[in-house]
Amino acid sequence: MRTTSAFVGTLVSLVVTAGLGALGVWLARLSGLTTEENLGLASVAEGLNFSQLLTASLIIAGLGVLNDTTITQASAIWELRAVGPHLSRWELFGSGMRIGRDHIASTIYTIVFAYAGAALSTLVLLSFFSQPLNLLLSTEPFAEEIVRTLGSGIGLVLSVPLTTAVAALTVGGADPHGHEAWPQEQRTSVPRRAAG
Repeated sequence: MRTTSAFVGTLVSLVVTAGLGALGVWLARLSGLTTEENLGLASVAEGLNFSQLLTASLIIAGLGVLNDTTITQASAIWELRAVGPHLSRWELFGSGMRIGRDHIASTIYTIVFAYAGAALSTLVLLSFFSQPLNLLLSTEPFAEEIVRTLGSGIGLVLSVPLTTAVAALTVGGADPHGHEAWPQEQRTSVPRRAAG
């Protein structure tokens, strides 16, 4: 159930990320032909849709971080249940969300710096030109990074409440006497607490 809750959170968040990425690529009218590799690929694969390839790269780029977040959130709920068998599902959700907020803050920084590092040569090159910020942001290399960061970031932020809610609903109900209230398949893997 722990793995399933992480999987459901990842799947739903991935659908959101894919939708936002496709929408961003379409609204910004990105061609996907900003790198030498893609230009070379265009010469040998004439029928390839580079806008769709850009959307696919956006989804794949965010999947690793998304998977890390959903697994961590599901695991946190299970650990919270182990130390607090008396907690209600709503209390589990609240505690999980507090953990998730801290996790998201650090992960968003990781994404932004990773994208900035990947586009560092472009940033340095553009720093030599005295152009207004709105003009720089409208160039395709910058627009690609903005769409990539926003799509992945929003999907990542939404993954926390989604996964936390699924995990809190599937982890098992609270026991007012402090005994564990785990689903049957979980009882063999978690030591039972002594009655207080």
